[in-house]
Amino acid sequence: MDDYPKFPRKTILLIEKVSRWTNGRKDSDVLRIVDAAVIGGDDVSKLPLKERLKAAEKFSKAYVCRTKLGLVVATASCIIPHEFQTLTNTMFSNVSAEPGSLPFTRPNEDQLHFYYPAHGIRFLRAVKEPFSKCWSRSQQNKYYFDTKRNLNFDRSEGPKFVASFWDNISEAPFYLQWNLSHHSKTTARDILEEQFVDDTITVPTVFQHIQQIFDTFCTTYGLNFN
Repeated sequence: MDDYPKFPRKTILLIEKVSRWTNGRKDSDVLRIVDAAVIGGDDVSKLPLKERLKAAEKFSKAYVCRTKLGLVVATASCIIPHEFQTLTNTMFSNVSAEPGSLPFTRPNEDQLHFYYPAHGIRFLRAVKEPFSKCWSRSQQNKYYFDTKRNLNFDRSEGPKFVASFWDNISEAPFYLQWNLSHHSKTTARDILEEQFVDDTITVPTVFQHIQQIFDTFCTTYGLNFN
């Protein structure tokens, strides 16, 4: 642990160690902030995830890392079922047909010459259970829907429904991994484009599963998005 940075007191971050690549070869290992609860005594745990990551981004730019490990911040996007494929197309790249290759991401706009092999997709909750964030076409406005009591709430009440850092930690984030063996014939292109492969889940399969959940939700609560 000697090579890990010493963060300011009263700082709680969710961090993972990842590999950063450039020009087809590994450049270095870096620490990536996935979520943040407290930064230098500032409690950001109850903010929406994107705002927590913005606070982490601000911290990472101000913090002087005195170790060999750099510090970067993950990106997060809301999942809208009919836009999921477009989202993943912008999130992931690499159409390599080399067996065992992985898609990669370029999360930092100021470091576009670097990229990070992606080993899967992490799903974090945006709103607390049993609420869902919805869009009213008639009102052209966001609202929150309580699936347990079948009640609607105005967007102004949104802050009390936001899933906090602790909500996500307690539920354990759902992480879909692309676990490829050294003998795998699956390629990055397969993961991004194929519906099924022999040894792992693919992006189109995830999209199909999300669409099924969405369709079931609409059917159960009598919603029509056509």
